[in-house]
Amino acid sequence: MNPDTRSKEYGDPETRLQGWNVCIQQSVWLVAPEMTWFLMGLAGLDCGLIRKEQTLISKFKAPIQSGLTSQEMTDHNTFSVLWVFGAYEVVRTIHQRLREHSDARVQQSKLCFRVGELKKQFERVRIPLAKLEPPARFPSDTGVAVSGVDFDRCATWFVTPNEHVTRRELSDALLESLHEWNNWIQKEHTP
Repeated sequence: MNPDTRSKEYGDPETRLQGWNVCIQQSVWLVAPEMTWFLMGLAGLDCGLIRKEQTLISKFKAPIQSGLTSQEMTDHNTFSVLWVFGAYEVVRTIHQRLREHSDARVQQSKLCFRVGELKKQFERVRIPLAKLEPPARFPSDTGVAVSGVDFDRCATWFVTPNEHVTRRELSDALLESLHEWNNWIQKEHTP
């Protein structure tokens, strides 16, 4: 299932949170139990941001008439940035665990590759947000992730004048990767 399909399947924040919890309890717990509480917090924050976005998007379309305040915008952007920072660390750790796994099949698996690609997606936003420099993998990026609003997916950061990455894209991709990981673990641990 591609991320757009999964995003529609988990569009409702409550259903989405159930999807996160299934992956966390069935997959992450088996491989990295110390990450479960943190990832559950990120899942809750993701769903809370999506709930807030349901009202913010309409406010962004008519900010003066809707009474959108700069504090609402600042809070949403700040929580979105913090979510990216936290989720990046989860992705980085999962990728490291897969790369350092004792089984070479795991190291060379499609899943390990996919998580590595996901890490690159996160780096494109995370490095400019945290270090104010372009990621080494994307030297033509500006090095400053300028926040903006995508009317479908809300919080977004422009990494070049014409390209942006939304928090929701990253969230959907992480959730999809966790589902893939969950399927892989279930296959590996089912007698």
